[in-house]
Amino acid sequence: MKHLFLGIITAMWSMTAVAQCDNWIVYEEDKITKQGNWMMAENIVLLEDNATEGIGISLLLSADKKTIIWVNKVVGAGCINENAKVEILFSDGYNISILCNNKFNCDSKATIYFGGIFGKTDLLYDFSNKNIETLRIWTLKGYVQKDLSTANQQKFKEVFGCLTKLRD
Repeated sequence: MKHLFLGIITAMWSMTAVAQCDNWIVYEEDKITKQGNWMMAENIVLLEDNATEGIGISLLLSADKKTIIWVNKVVGAGCINENAKVEILFSDGYNISILCNNKFNCDSKATIYFGGIFGKTDLLYDFSNKNIETLRIWTLKGYVQKDLSTANQQKFKEVFGCLTKLRD
């Protein structure tokens, strides 16, 4: 009986966590395979008017709900090396450097995986609770660096937190 009660409480908490995330994440299902992913309701775009460099950020949860996937589309960057470096400065002054999990590509995508076989679960708390002030992504041409507005800082933190709650 104790296990049934705990199961019901866990399910209710999970539904409440998802309900609080309605503004931040959506579930999209493939029409044919019926497999889907939780993802950002709206991507973050760090690109000023008339700028030649920028960063587009999207976050999603893998279909097996074990891995959070952070995809950075780096505009004006050219190619991205395998295991390119992403440097993050949080608003509290704390900074970290993370290696991407992608192969060399000229699609300008720098992708980072958290959880599952990729590890980095020690960083889930930081991204769910701290504001990112500045993001720097290294490319073959050097790096692209952008500051996040207060609204984008909040959006990233909320989305990351919501996806973290949904992880198995």
